[in-house]
Amino acid sequence: MRRGLRLFLLLTLSSVLIIYLLTFDRRSALALLRSDPRWILASLASLVSCWLVDAWRIKLLVAKGGGRMTILDGLRMVWLNYFGCAVTPFQGGGAPFLVFYLHRKGVPLGKGVSLVLLRSMITLLMVGLVGLLGMALYPEFVRGKVLGKLFYSISVAFGLIWGFVVLSMLMPRLLKRITLYALLTLRRLKLFGGWSVMRIVRFLFAEIDNYSVHFRSFFLESPLLTAFVVILSVLYLFFWFSVLPLVARAFGYPLDLRKAFVLQSLLMFVLYLTPTPGGSGVAEGGGVWLFSSVIPFHASGVVFLSSRLLTDYLPITLGGLVILSLIGYKGASKVEEEIERIEEEVVKEDEGPL
Repeated sequence: MRRGLRLFLLLTLSSVLIIYLLTFDRRSALALLRSDPRWILASLASLVSCWLVDAWRIKLLVAKGGGRMTILDGLRMVWLNYFGCAVTPFQGGGAPFLVFYLHRKGVPLGKGVSLVLLRSMITLLMVGLVGLLGMALYPEFVRGKVLGKLFYSISVAFGLIWGFVVLSMLMPRLLKRITLYALLTLRRLKLFGGWSVMRIVRFLFAEIDNYSVHFRSFFLESPLLTAFVVILSVLYLFFWFSVLPLVARAFGYPLDLRKAFVLQSLLMFVLYLTPTPGGSGVAEGGGVWLFSSVIPFHASGVVFLSSRLLTDYLPITLGGLVILSLIGYKGASKVEEEIERIEEEVVKEDEGPL
């Protein structure tokens, strides 16, 4: 965990310094000095609303799984997820920390994994949908070579995710066959090393069964709950995506909300596939590059880094405080060991006959 945090800080600080040297000038300083506090407060209100909506969504998902959780517990999980993303590879690396928290609250391991995956899947599906709809409405964004490739990559990833969800619910046997064929192909290519194919097959088949049960229960058996969670997910993204345009407005650079939402959804989807802790480096550089297409270059660094301070750096700090409150400073270095132990227990629970 400490190694990941150090890498996150190194990449983030290096990126911020480079962006400062490239974009900051007298006009940037004037924008900071003349910022409108009313819009800053509005961005903070949007951020807090985002956290509360996500906490409510988590509470409902846990209740659906038979557990009990307060809004405060949900907020702690929201911040803990940000902290987990910052110290592990990829933007979505906070899942083990959420399972860790649910386990400490008495939620069974297998159920906790499914609930966390379901939350991540819903968010990712919403982000992908916003990005695809936005690209359809603003085709000029995909005319460039880089953005065009990103758009088509997101389209493929979005299709694969939806395919996984649909197959898990309706045709789990077909999904198992596809998984087995893929594993055997990788085995023939000698990409597994010394891993046991049967061990992996047992684990993945058990996970597919687990996801099938929970996806069917959520999407097919509880339509009202599904609709409400989807609405909360839309509100979550709306409030989250609104922070940056509000910050830009505070600095005197009004942004089209629809374009801002599209660019942020594109960036968020890319960060899920970025192997650096919390997407650090790529998030800062990519965000400034993307938004320099809709606001002046000298303002892109100030606007994007200020919004990232609110949407990422602040909850990451709060998540670190949650870790310290749960296990103390001396135990913080052992949190990864406990997470690894929980993951091993999940594997043991899931392994079984084919």
